[in-house]
Amino acid sequence: MNSNEWGFARAIRPRRGFTVMLLLGGSTLFGVLFAVLKGTGGGWHMVLGNLSAPWLVLPIAAGAVASRRSVTSGLVGGLAALLSLAAFYATTATLWHMVKL
Repeated sequence: MNSNEWGFARAIRPRRGFTVMLLLGGSTLFGVLFAVLKGTGGGWHMVLGNLSAPWLVLPIAAGAVASRRSVTSGLVGGLAALLSLAAFYATTATLWHMVKL
């Protein structure tokens, strides 16, 4: 391959920083959506809100998409898990009127 082909491939490839920020924003949105889905009542809302499988898949998927390096993937996956859980509990506290905005 000549240098022009490499330059074109590099130009159309999304930047890593943007991908990581998109993943972390999506993780935060995931936490908020699960808290809203869970709501304050019981029944099937409570069951769906307390499912653990999506919470386990989220950091693994975020790390796999973020990088091929294990250290970077682990950091991004851990940060995605922390952000989603923080957003979940912040939204839950707001829904239960524990925090006044």
